[in-house]
Amino acid sequence: MSTIDEALTRRMRMYTHDDGALGFAERQIGRLITVHRRRDGWRCGQPGRVMMVAPSQGRPCWLVEYPDGAHDVVPVADPGYHYTLH
Repeated sequence: MSTIDEALTRRMRMYTHDDGALGFAERQIGRLITVHRRRDGWRCGQPGRVMMVAPSQGRPCWLVEYPDGAHDVVPVADPGYHYTLH
């Protein structure tokens, strides 16, 4: 299976299994997000911009870009992550 096919398959799974979280996630594209707590503590307290929704481990996540060009993947619904959308 090609990378594109795998990405499309994961996206289809997100729509069928977690449509509520995916709809919420897509409406946040372009907003600022600040992660306050996460398991590894990386980039906590630094605002970044939600660039797109990306599937990761079968769940919707945001691809976040920080002002210095660094990127992160933040799960939309994970009890280990606490964030604020601005």
